[in-house]
Amino acid sequence: MKYQDLNLRKIREDNGLDFAHFTYLRGMCSCCFSPLELPARYWHKGIKPASMDNVQYLLFKNADNGSGWVKKTDELKDYQCVSWEFPETKLVQICKDLQEQLGDEYVVLVPESKDFCIVIIKASESDLLATELKRGHHHILEE
Repeated sequence: MKYQDLNLRKIREDNGLDFAHFTYLRGMCSCCFSPLELPARYWHKGIKPASMDNVQYLLFKNADNGSGWVKKTDELKDYQCVSWEFPETKLVQICKDLQEQLGDEYVVLVPESKDFCIVIIKASESDLLATELKRGHHHILEE
């Protein structure tokens, strides 16, 4: 599956998020940049807020300080972390929405708390999956 096959706009709109995207831009790191530095087209109604106060977002951690930024034509990685900021009451539904779009080829894991990322793992990577389950993530089917 390619990143362009994800419909993050639908997840954003269906769940009342302000922002959703699958990568940072070239040269950006996840520790120094936020969704505010990304184009308006990834924001609800194309409008960026003045600050990140109360912003609800979903952003794949493809950044230069991690595994590198990606293009929409790139294949989804075997192991993918997704940062998020929204009420935990939305977490399971958003993970279910991601799982529905990704299909059986990937497994979406719900983090144990706000301190951890959502994790997406290629289903064939059973060792990675087992490791994340031991760390406290859980599969949405367990909800």
